[in-house]
Amino acid sequence: MGLGDKLRGRQACPVCKGPIDTVAVPKALLCKACDTYLELVDGGLRRIPEDRLESGHVFGAPTPWKDIRAVTFPTVFAALPTQLTELALAKKAGIRLLEAQWPAGCSVCGQPATRHERQARVIVIPREWGIFNIGSQKITIMADGIPHCSEHSGGAVFDRIAFAVSLADPAFGLNFRSLAYRNAFRKLNPWPWSR
Repeated sequence: MGLGDKLRGRQACPVCKGPIDTVAVPKALLCKACDTYLELVDGGLRRIPEDRLESGHVFGAPTPWKDIRAVTFPTVFAALPTQLTELALAKKAGIRLLEAQWPAGCSVCGQPATRHERQARVIVIPREWGIFNIGSQKITIMADGIPHCSEHSGGAVFDRIAFAVSLADPAFGLNFRSLAYRNAFRKLNPWPWSR
């Protein structure tokens, strides 16, 4: 990386040497090239320790659905009835179930699981023509069987995923609180990131 990269806040990934933008630094920086989570410490990048557990869902994993990348979330328009809004903006495309293998143990703390949760989210896949979203698809995505212990819940959620490189394609996937669980999930479900 040259002087221009440093002035723009770009550093090399310590794992693969790929470019990492550090200007608008989130809690965790995901290198799209090597699928490693990094953090900025004292001005330099380092791998986030595998045992990191966050209060929010910051560690993302892709899904096998290549058509789900840039998504929006349904909003309620106060001026229009809900049914009319849905007809105008999106056709309903049903439900997609994430067929994943889940690592053993609670998706938050790793302790033995005593129960399983379902995670679901309604999304809209835009199909834009001009200023209109005519032809967009409104679907419900769902993950069943997410393991949890008796003390934890909500270990994974569907949401957007940001990469630490400018102009990266938008991504959508499953976000975890535990980096160790996210990494174990990736080993069992090695789906590629959308290109």
